[in-house]
Amino acid sequence: MKVWVAAAVLAIVSVGFSRPALAQSPSGRVVVVVVADRMSLADLAGADQPWPELLSRAGIALMNTNTGGGRTPENALATISAGGPAVAAPDAALAFRADEGFAGEEAGLTFTRRTGRTAAPENVVVLAWPQIAGNNRQRDGNPQPGFLGETIRRAGGKTAVLGNADMPDSPRREAALLAMDTGGIVDYGLPGKDTVTTTSQDRLLPLVTDYDRLRQAYRQLPGDANLVVIEVGDMARLDRLDSLGTAEVVAREKQTIMRDIGYFLQKLLADEPARVIFLVPTPSSPAAAEKNLLTPLLLFARDVPPASWLTSPSTRRPGLVSNVDVTATILSWLGQPLPPGLAGRPVAPAPATPPRPVEALLDFNERSVFVYALRPPLLKTYVGAQIVVIAGAVLGLLAGCSRLLGWWRPVLLALVSVPLALLLLPLLPSYGSPIFYTGIFLLLTALLTVAALRFSRSTLAAFGLLTAATWTSLIVDVFTGSNLGRQSILGYDPMAGARYYGIGNEFMGVLVGAAAMTIGIGLQLHRGREPLSSWPLAGVAVILGLTAAILAAPQYGANAGGTIAILIAACFLWAKLARGGLDWSRVALAGVAVFAVLIGMSLADARRAVEVQSHFGRTWELIGSEGVGPILDIAARKAAMNLKLIRYTIWSRVLLVALGTLVLLCYRPVNLWRHVWRSNPHFYNGFSTAVVGAVAALIFNDSGIVSAATVMTMAMAPFLYLLLQARAGPE
Repeated sequence: MKVWVAAAVLAIVSVGFSRPALAQSPSGRVVVVVVADRMSLADLAGADQPWPELLSRAGIALMNTNTGGGRTPENALATISAGGPAVAAPDAALAFRADEGFAGEEAGLTFTRRTGRTAAPENVVVLAWPQIAGNNRQRDGNPQPGFLGETIRRAGGKTAVLGNADMPDSPRREAALLAMDTGGIVDYGLPGKDTVTTTSQDRLLPLVTDYDRLRQAYRQLPGDANLVVIEVGDMARLDRLDSLGTAEVVAREKQTIMRDIGYFLQKLLADEPARVIFLVPTPSSPAAAEKNLLTPLLLFARDVPPASWLTSPSTRRPGLVSNVDVTATILSWLGQPLPPGLAGRPVAPAPATPPRPVEALLDFNERSVFVYALRPPLLKTYVGAQIVVIAGAVLGLLAGCSRLLGWWRPVLLALVSVPLALLLLPLLPSYGSPIFYTGIFLLLTALLTVAALRFSRSTLAAFGLLTAATWTSLIVDVFTGSNLGRQSILGYDPMAGARYYGIGNEFMGVLVGAAAMTIGIGLQLHRGREPLSSWPLAGVAVILGLTAAILAAPQYGANAGGTIAILIAACFLWAKLARGGLDWSRVALAGVAVFAVLIGMSLADARRAVEVQSHFGRTWELIGSEGVGPILDIAARKAAMNLKLIRYTIWSRVLLVALGTLVLLCYRPVNLWRHVWRSNPHFYNGFSTAVVGAVAALIFNDSGIVSAATVMTMAMAPFLYLLLQARAGPE
């Protein structure tokens, strides 16, 4: 009996500690990734047969192409291989079979000289592996190119790479980066000259893929190759040579290439591999020049409905995925658990797909390109206008130009109107013409300013009406899926890829600033200098509580830095409004409350399925598996990002100008600040709350410069108006 018990215990332990095995298909293949670089969705949609039939069979999405460096094929494939933003090396495209010749000797021998590892003849080696590893060793998040292949190998699987994007004078075999392990080795492959052929004289490309040989090489792979990466490099070759041909020649060559790739993919699908991913790592050079940085991703699998949009928990947006989601998708299809630190999440069919999915995705891409291209000039103009207005108001205060108050009033109101105008602008069908779009924006800003003045009894009430409308609009938009915020010039965008869901740092700052100023102005207009009763305090609690809940909820705002900022600002304001004012005991109690709320939100998110967790839950899982190290890494990353943004973002200018203005106004004009404070105590409480929220956002956000600046955008204009009014006398 004891023997049987011991055997049972041993079996349970061995099962519990064994590595998850790879899911197997009858053919031994599980995932095939076809790498076709330098394409756009328009290329697929405009191609002749067989592409209409292929698109009708596939799940389709646009893919963000961010990397740890530039948008190059090497960096893109190294990023997918690592499962997070990574970089490669200048010679990363040098990949050869170990028995293939390179620089007068076998590539395997060269690889051994460089790495100390010995490769089998059938292996494919990435000769620049030492440089790739060194380039990523000190990067944020410690990315490891080869993580995908290493995970497959440790689970008992094998990887393979076929094909190339060679030019006659240089090997281009970046696809090996996707299949290699963390030592720069792919188990099987044929990445050399055997998979290409020369062309006839009527072709622009002197060298093209031999698709028959490529298909034959695929069929001859050993049955234990679980991940097969096939590079069809003709579009990448054309991208390098298109400037050498006329427009007609290039168009004809592209048509031929697209037809050949399409028929190859069609035949590959007929061989019935378990799952096929059609991957475009980087956009073409013409597309990149137009800021069209999203590329198409196609999935062919039995559990992916035909002609459906794809999405992922990383983006939570139908028709949009991240390139690191490809890593998570492959691991998920292979039956491997996702590690807590993995940035991506598995791609899946979206809950709903428009009736004409390709056309709708093209429209989404066009709008994304339009907003991405217009964002820098429009925001730089807005920030520049803020700096000019703040500087002009300060000069007016110092010079005592009281006659200009009537001119400053609409200008300062317009500054506060801009965030609301940018939020509402996507409601209007104005895409296509930057000039028309800018004109609509200016008109909407002017209408909001005039409406605020028209429906308010005083200028301060007009400021309050604008901040309340902005706060309410943002709350409603986030509750309804951020449909306006994610299309706004002031929102996040899929091209940059810093955020895909929730509320971005720009609008987070606007929300915090609008909440604080709505409270301050509302209390001032309602109570003047009188003490507050229970009903106004209840209103304050509702505004602050709803703002914090929206920012903290993973399914709504999902903004950890914004949550901390509003909680700190709320504790500060509540202590100011309570009897006795601020003291150290209240400060300590506020700190404990903020910490408790954050822990509670993290635990609640961590209890959800891994596939739908936000960074709240992922961070908690990292702490559970790795200790406090991830917290220190996050803090270091946030500090580094803020230091970088001080130099490179235009928002740092307006924040520095605003803070410098506050310091100056403490002393000059003499006693003017004190007079405004005593005359408008409740407004001043709201203003000081906004300043505290800005400082907290600056400290706790990885783009704190941006969020702090937008907080001050909502607070500085009404404060400057009250100073100008006090300088000029009664309105």
